[in-house]
Amino acid sequence: MERELKLNSQVTKRNMNCSMAKYLQLIFILPFLCLTAKAQERSFTLQEALCLVPETHGYRQSVKDSLINDLRHKIFKGGIKPDIKLTMKLPEYEKSISLVSQYDGSYKYRSRTYATSSLSIEASQLIPLTGGTLKYSIGLNRLDNLTNDDNTHAYYLNLGRLSYCQNLFAFNAYKWAKRQDHQQQIVEEISNRQEREKARYEMVDAFFDLLIQQQSKEVNKRNLMLSRYVYEKSKALLCDRRISEPDYLDAEIEYMRDSIYNNETDINAAKTRLGILLRLPPEESPHVIFVDSLKTFYHLGFNTSVILSRCLKYGYDENYNLKEIQQNIEIKKAKAEISPLVKLDLGGGYNSQFDSFGHALDDRLASRNISLSISIPLYNGGTSKNRYRISQIQMQKLNEQREYDKSVAAVDIVKDLSNINVVIESINNYRERLNLLTMQMENVKLRMNYGRINMEQYIRLKSQYSQSYMTYLTLIKSYYIYIYKYRYLALFDIESNEELYMDDSHPVH
Repeated sequence: MERELKLNSQVTKRNMNCSMAKYLQLIFILPFLCLTAKAQERSFTLQEALCLVPETHGYRQSVKDSLINDLRHKIFKGGIKPDIKLTMKLPEYEKSISLVSQYDGSYKYRSRTYATSSLSIEASQLIPLTGGTLKYSIGLNRLDNLTNDDNTHAYYLNLGRLSYCQNLFAFNAYKWAKRQDHQQQIVEEISNRQEREKARYEMVDAFFDLLIQQQSKEVNKRNLMLSRYVYEKSKALLCDRRISEPDYLDAEIEYMRDSIYNNETDINAAKTRLGILLRLPPEESPHVIFVDSLKTFYHLGFNTSVILSRCLKYGYDENYNLKEIQQNIEIKKAKAEISPLVKLDLGGGYNSQFDSFGHALDDRLASRNISLSISIPLYNGGTSKNRYRISQIQMQKLNEQREYDKSVAAVDIVKDLSNINVVIESINNYRERLNLLTMQMENVKLRMNYGRINMEQYIRLKSQYSQSYMTYLTLIKSYYIYIYKYRYLALFDIESNEELYMDDSHPVH
């Protein structure tokens, strides 16, 4: 009798401890409940979340970058089109004392008052084949002499002048600029597509982060319900002396441990991150839905060498090709500084001068000019030669860095691609393991109904199921992360074995 009273006293005391634990738990969780209650939950499946990727910040920025890049290339293409300018100068009045040549050859300072005005049109055209410039101009100048009372005036008419300027034996700057612009377009197109796939990758990552936190909470709820059931059963069996006190204590400890578990902070952080990506208003909170039983994970049959090649090409080769062109331009500029410069100017046209338009063509003159200049650098302290040498060494460094970066990246890429099917196999294995653990847990509950509790087996199974389920979800996340990572890096869907981007790059000469 005394023993029964003692056991009842211990049970009552432990019940009070459990009640106190529940009270403390409620106090701890209440602030989080208040915070989450303010936001209305909005559910999303993975496909629904991916459909909203075009509304994300990263995707929208990539669209704007694409528009900016298109305008920049239009600016470059505009450089090959004619540049036509109309220049008009309104009468410019000037009164000053200046030196004037006399009829007898002497000079005197005289007061002069005059006004000048002009109107001209000039057109210039770059010649892509040679890099030279062709110009044409036509114009009319008027000079009003206001020094005398009769206010005389005179005209100068440029009937048309055509000229051409060319640097001989120099590199064609336009051809290299065109190569750079073409390669820049390739790099920008790839980068733009990768940024949009990266936005999907970030959405998938945030989606599964929240899913794992949600399911962790659900697993704990199930564990708490099971622990309460085991604890209540143990309490009844202890009163009937059908289990030992240590087994009862183990049941109580498990129940208290499951009671104090809380991951609301992690859930709120994951919700905030996904909500920002989805651009949800403050009054809405995301809730993700993923039915893993509807997804069958098959072995993926992609070609590793193809994916590796695409990753290295789009992530490294195309960017280094652009840097190589830019460095070649620097080398050619540096070489031009130490090489002779030969410049040819050719021009010709018709001019006339007159006092009235009726005599505009009476005194016309055919003008010509031919100029060939040679500039040879002799000495500048070795500055130009050293600059040329530096540009050559930088090209060597660039080529070495390209090979090093590709070799380092290839190791991680091959490792990832080799691991994907391992992840798929592990997912299927864990799915089978969870089914077996669920059956074992049902057997444990069945034996409890008959008054037989193996606390060691119960604790082990519960721990194994929780860890296995969270590992299972983490593996599913890894699967999708791999899929969307290589959609981003290789612009290739390794799940459907389809190319997301086919480049049509041709060499530009």
